[in-house]
Amino acid sequence: MIPFDFITALPEQTILANGLRVFFRKTASSGLASVQAWVKTGSIHEEKYLGAGVSHFVEHMVFKGSEKFSADALTQKVQAAGGYINAYTAFERTVYHVDVPAENAATAFDVLSQMLLYPKFNDKDFRSERNVILREIDMGADEPDRRLADAAFSTAFRVHPYRLPVIGHREIFEQIDRNALCDYFERRYTTDTIHLVIAGDMEKEVAFALAEKYFAAAVRKACPAPVVPVEPQQLARRRVALTGDVNILRGNAIWKIPGIAHEDMPAINVLTGILGDGDSALLHRELHEKLGLVHEIDVSSWAPGEQGLLWIAYIADCGKQDAIEAALQTALAEIAHKRIPEKLVKKIIRQKQVAFVNSRKTVARVAARLGMEAVAIGYPGVAEVFWEKVSQLVPEDIRRVAEKYFREDRLTIATLDAEEKTNTKKQNCGNAENAAPGRFEMFTLKNGVRILLQREHRLPKVHMRAMMLAGGAFEEPHARGASALLSTLLTLDTQKRTAAEIAETIESVGGTFSDSAGANTLALAVETLSEDCDTAREILCDAVLRPKFSQRNFNLERDAQLAALKGELDEITAFARLKLLEKFFGEKHFLSRHIYGTEETLKSMALADLRKLYEKIVVPENLVIAVSGDFDRDDLLKKLTRDFEGFRPRRKTNLKIENDAVHEKPHGKKPLFFKRNAEQTIVQLAFPSVGFSDERMLASAVLNELTGGMASRLFSEVREKRGLAYFVSASRAGTPRAGMFSLYAGTQKENAGKVLTEMRKEIARIRNGKISAAELAAVKKRLIVSQRVESQTPGARAEEAGQNVLYGLPLNRGAEMEARLAELTINSLTRFAKEFFCEKKSLALIVGP
Repeated sequence: MIPFDFITALPEQTILANGLRVFFRKTASSGLASVQAWVKTGSIHEEKYLGAGVSHFVEHMVFKGSEKFSADALTQKVQAAGGYINAYTAFERTVYHVDVPAENAATAFDVLSQMLLYPKFNDKDFRSERNVILREIDMGADEPDRRLADAAFSTAFRVHPYRLPVIGHREIFEQIDRNALCDYFERRYTTDTIHLVIAGDMEKEVAFALAEKYFAAAVRKACPAPVVPVEPQQLARRRVALTGDVNILRGNAIWKIPGIAHEDMPAINVLTGILGDGDSALLHRELHEKLGLVHEIDVSSWAPGEQGLLWIAYIADCGKQDAIEAALQTALAEIAHKRIPEKLVKKIIRQKQVAFVNSRKTVARVAARLGMEAVAIGYPGVAEVFWEKVSQLVPEDIRRVAEKYFREDRLTIATLDAEEKTNTKKQNCGNAENAAPGRFEMFTLKNGVRILLQREHRLPKVHMRAMMLAGGAFEEPHARGASALLSTLLTLDTQKRTAAEIAETIESVGGTFSDSAGANTLALAVETLSEDCDTAREILCDAVLRPKFSQRNFNLERDAQLAALKGELDEITAFARLKLLEKFFGEKHFLSRHIYGTEETLKSMALADLRKLYEKIVVPENLVIAVSGDFDRDDLLKKLTRDFEGFRPRRKTNLKIENDAVHEKPHGKKPLFFKRNAEQTIVQLAFPSVGFSDERMLASAVLNELTGGMASRLFSEVREKRGLAYFVSASRAGTPRAGMFSLYAGTQKENAGKVLTEMRKEIARIRNGKISAAELAAVKKRLIVSQRVESQTPGARAEEAGQNVLYGLPLNRGAEMEARLAELTINSLTRFAKEFFCEKKSLALIVGP
C-alpha cells in the first residue's frame, strides 16, 4: 500500500517582507537542488498585447543580461557551477528553472534574481531575439503536431485567450516594440506574481535565507489582476480539418471540461485513465487491437485554470477519420451508459497514485510538482484533498462524468490529413534510508546470462530491465526495422498470457511495461512499486523466455511502426538527421537506415523474420537483466537465477556488432544539399569519431558538451550575438567501435552558409588547442551534474549498467566518471580533435527550401 504521507506532506513556506512567496520541499540525499521561479503571467494575461506572444518574448529577453551579468556571463555562471538553466512559457505562467549541485544553490538564486528583477532590455538584444522568435514561429509551420494543436485550440475557444498560440501570431508579434515589452514586464513581473519554488538536498533555513538575500530588495508595487475574457457556452460540435504534405493522419477529439478545482476533476482524472492509460485501456483495446483503426491513441486532461479540455489524440493511416470517429462515438457511449467494473476503477486509482510517486523521482520533478500545486493551482495542500476524493470514487461517479461531458455541444474535432486523401465530410517513505545509490553487482549464471543488481531505498519502486545487443547489425538487409518491431511484439502475447492479460496484470498494480530499441540494443522494462516486485519479474521473464508470435499482432504493430516512421520523416530535423547518417556511413552500413527500417523493408517483412531474429539475439550470452530500486537482494537473485538458468545452454555464438566502418569516402568542404519544402533550413557538419567502447569516448562527450551547450562559444556566436539560427547544438551516433560527431543548427536559407562557416571556425579553434581552462572546467562540472541527475531514476541507472556490460565496459563506469574527467586535459582534447576533426574527413549537409 502506498504511504499517503509521502504523497500529501505539505511543503514549508514563507513570505518575504515585500510579499514574495517562497515554497520549499526537502528531498532525499542526492547532492542536487532545483530552484524555480514561477511567474503567474502567461499568454492569456497579455490584455492589449493579446496574440503577440509578449510573455514568451520576455522569457527570451531576461536571458540577455542584467545589471550584474552579461548574457554570456549569466549562462556561464550557472554552467560553471555545474548547473543547468532553462525556462518555458505557458498560457497562465512563465517558469524559470535552475538545477544545480546543492552546495552551489546560491548561484541559482543569484542568477534568477538578476534575470527577474534587474534585466536589461537593450535595443540590440531586442532586435536579435525578435529575429530568433520569428524563426521559431516559422518553424511551427514545419511541425505537424504544433499546427494541429494550434488549430484545435483556436477552434475549441472562440473568445478566451486559449485560442491564441503562446508564442503569438507572426503578424501581431511583428508589431511589438521594445517599449511594449518593457511595459508588460514592469506590470506583470512583481513580487505578487513571482513565486520561488525550491526542492533539494538542503535545509529549509538555508533555502529561505538565500531567498531573503537575493529577492528581499525587490520593491512591492501594485499588480492589478488582468482581465481574461470568459468563453461563452459552446452550442454544437466544432471541426477543423487541415491538410498538408504528411504521411499519416493526426487527429484530436477534445471536450470542454471544468478547471482543476472543480468537484468533478477527480472522477475525470480516473476516466482518462480508464480510456487511455496503458495497453489495457479501453480505447487502445478497441481502436488499435480490435479494429486496427489507429496506430497510437492517447487520452489526457488539461485543466490549468477555470476551464480545460479532455483530449483524445490519435495517429492512423490517412483517410480513416470517418471510421475512427464512429468507433470513438460507440466506445464513449458505452462507458457513459453501462456500469464500469469496480475492479477497473480501483486499478486506475492505483495507477494514478503510482504516477504521483513517479513525479517525485527527481529533484527537478519534485520542484515542478510543488510549483504546480502551490502556485499554478494556488493550494499547497491540494494533493491531500485530491487523493482523498479519488480514493472515495465509485464506478457510478465515473459513468456520471462520462455522460455529463462526452456531449456534442462540448466536442471539437481537429485533424491533419494528407491533402489528396482528406475526407471532406468531415509519500514520505517512513524509515527508508536516504543514502545515495550504491554500485551494481554482477552475477553470471552457468549459461551466460548476466544479472545486475543495485539496491536503492529512496523510493518504494523497483525497475527491472532485460537488455541485449540488437539493431541493424543483426538484421537481414531485407528486414531493416525488425529489432524495433520485435521489441514491441515481446511486450504482447506470450505462451502464458494474452497481451490484454499482461496489460491488465501490470496496470492493476500501477506498474509500467515498455520496450525500447536503438541502433545497437533492444530492451524490455518493467517498473512497479517494491511490493509488486514478483509481478514485475514474472511479466519480464515471461516476455523474454516465452513469447507467442501472433500474426495479428505482427500485422498491427508493423503498420503502427510504419506510421511512426512516416510521422518522424514529416519532421524536417528527423529527415535531415537520417540523410546525414545515410551519406556519412554509406548506404551499406546499418546506421544509414532509421531504426524503424524503411517503408520497403517494413512492407515486405514477414513474421518469420522476427522469429529468426529472436532466435539469433535472445540467447544467454547476449542477455543482461539489470535491476535497480528497493528490493530484497537475496530473494530476487534466487528467483531470477531459477527463472533464467534453464534458458538454453551457453552457445559459442560470439555475438558482436560488425560493420563498424565509417563513411565510404571523404566528402570535403563542399556541402551536400537536399531540397525540402519547409520554412527553415537545417545545417549539419559531421566528422568521424570513436565508438562507445573506446576509452577516448569521454573526450568525445566533453567536446559534445563544449560545442552543444547554451554556454558554448558556438551557441553564443551563432544564436546570441549574430542571430543566425534559432537552435545550434552537437550530437553523436555510432556503435561500440566507430562513431560520428556532428554539429547541427536550424536557420534560414540565406544564413545557411554563414552558419556552416561558424561551425568550421569552432572546429578549427578546438583543433588548435584554443580551449580555455575555464571552459573545460565548466564542461567537466556540467557532465558530473548530468550524471547525478541521471542517477536519480532507477530506470536510467539500470539502462546505463546494462549497456556497459553489453559493450564490454566496466559495470560501474558512470561512478568512475569524475575521476576519469579529472585526468582529461586540453592537450588530450586537442589530440582527439586533430585526429578525427579533419576537414578532408568531414561531411557538410544542408536540408531546406
